[in-house]
Amino acid sequence: MRFVIQPLDAELGRWPTLMTRHRDDQRQHFDYCRHAALMLQNLAHSVNREQTVETLRFVRKDETAFNEAKQRCVDDLNVPDDAILKQVAADEAELKSRGGRECMIVMTVDKATGQVVPAPRPAHCPKG
Repeated sequence: MRFVIQPLDAELGRWPTLMTRHRDDQRQHFDYCRHAALMLQNLAHSVNREQTVETLRFVRKDETAFNEAKQRCVDDLNVPDDAILKQVAADEAELKSRGGRECMIVMTVDKATGQVVPAPRPAHCPKG
């Protein structure tokens, strides 16, 4: 287990922003790379479980999920920079047309009832 988990944890630790999302992070285009890294970590944990028919089924499932995420990551990495910039600009324009980031629906917990409710938004935000 230490031959897989420790090196993987060390590698992911060198890239803390891979797992951290920022409010205006333009690297969201590469979410499948983040997902692939998490799937690889899951696969490493699965391989080290007691080997039964059931756990081997999970290993195959985790391997399939990792390979799919890895392929999407590779596909995303092969997209030219100008295409990514165009997509980011289109996403930003759509967001601005809806009132901007401060108008996004954010969920919060009502302390009195314990229910999940939408947080209040500024008055200039469109209703709905």
